[in-house]
Amino acid sequence: LMNPNYYLAFGCLLLSACHTIAPRSIPISPQVCNPPILERTGPSTLTTAGLDDLNELLTYQRTARQMNSADLVKAIADLNLETRRPKDLIEKAILYASLRGNGDLLRAQNLLDQSLKSTEPDAELYKPLAIMLNAAYGEWRRQDDSIDKLTQQVRDGQKRLDQLNEKLDALKNIERMLPARPGVAAQAGKTLAPPAGGNQ
Repeated sequence: LMNPNYYLAFGCLLLSACHTIAPRSIPISPQVCNPPILERTGPSTLTTAGLDDLNELLTYQRTARQMNSADLVKAIADLNLETRRPKDLIEKAILYASLRGNGDLLRAQNLLDQSLKSTEPDAELYKPLAIMLNAAYGEWRRQDDSIDKLTQQVRDGQKRLDQLNEKLDALKNIERMLPARPGVAAQAGKTLAPPAGGNQ
């Protein structure tokens, strides 16, 4: 058997170890969520070319306004030989709208509708411009219709006025051709005849 003092010493050693050795704490660092880094990419070649095409169309519209009718008709004929890309359709619509003949605005709107319905890869790029032009041409058509109606009303009013003047002139001619009434003629003779012995 071991000495009882050995157990006593061993127990005191355990108690001392539990008291002096603190549990080791593991430092926990907060997790930092770094946002993903977005790399900036330059515009693609298609986008840059598309923007150049839009600027070209705006310049084309300003030029078309200064063209005479013969040049506009020739330009339309030249575009009829081209493919039916959205850009070509918009250019032809601009030419018809600048021509402003009978039904030309309606033709321009039909071409813009075809551009909006196009399934070409670059069709989306031209849609805002096509929508803007379509709305503008629609407003021009309404204004032209209002002007035509007012012009027709003025013409109708002038025609009725001319007809009334013709009827009035005809009545005056008929009145001059009618013989004078006896009572009126006698009264007129008395007025014109000098009084008897008036100069004596």
